[in-house]
Amino acid sequence: MHRRMAKPKITGYTWQGTAGTCPRLMGVFQCLCNQHGYGSYRHPQWILDYSFTPFGSFRTRRNTGPWIPRPAHEAHLYAPDMRYWEDTSSCGSRTAHSVYVVFAGGEKCGLSKLVSSAAYARFADPNGELSALLSHVLTLSRERGEDAFWPAQALLCNIVGLLDQAKPADGNHYIIQPSGTGPVQSEMVSKVRAYCQEHLAEHIGRHSLAQHLGMSISTLAHRYQKETGESPMATLMGIRLNLAKGLLLKGNKLKAIAEQTGFCDAFQLSKIFKKWEGVSPRAFLKSMKAVRN
Repeated sequence: MHRRMAKPKITGYTWQGTAGTCPRLMGVFQCLCNQHGYGSYRHPQWILDYSFTPFGSFRTRRNTGPWIPRPAHEAHLYAPDMRYWEDTSSCGSRTAHSVYVVFAGGEKCGLSKLVSSAAYARFADPNGELSALLSHVLTLSRERGEDAFWPAQALLCNIVGLLDQAKPADGNHYIIQPSGTGPVQSEMVSKVRAYCQEHLAEHIGRHSLAQHLGMSISTLAHRYQKETGESPMATLMGIRLNLAKGLLLKGNKLKAIAEQTGFCDAFQLSKIFKKWEGVSPRAFLKSMKAVRN
């Protein structure tokens, strides 16, 4: 039986960076996969891929090797040119969610020793240390773009430090140890963001969000605003528009994008996109093509 190729929704940012920086952060990307299947990957740079939810299974080097389960809160470090396969067919109707960073210079930071036996390594993250840092890098890329390079680069150095200090468990499997540093995100904020991600294509109102959190609308709004500087609905809109921009760049039609990002139709998407981004979806796409050319 042949599995269909997985078609994940990938959005993110690629930095120009500064030559000579080591390690050098090159990009951060979010992957949301609800059309489950099978995919093969190989990157010319170092990859640290973190699964926020169960992400099916994977195998490396050759497509006849054994499949290994990929649980939630586990990071995979792949050396340059390492080929690996992922199969998310076991995820059922659940959306599989991961975030990965692409960077150069890992061998100069001592990461080669971690992947020496298999060209990749697995890191369990029981305390959410890597999760918090990677989420922060992703947020910085969305909010500040190219201006976020140095703050994000500093976070990458913290990430490399966690990998280097990880406790060996078995073979190429490690456990991330508590560092006591890094951005602190409350459970309430994490739950809001997780709920938004999981129900992105659905109607999410203040009442349903507050009900999910088990608090009143006013309490949620006040606490969330105090901690993050924005309302829960602003966070939801940012997530939706970030995904919409990624789908635009992949060539998706507005109608299909609206369906996947929780907008009523293409007209509403265009109207809100222009209000928040300052340009229409068509103008945004045109400007991005001009930058690439």
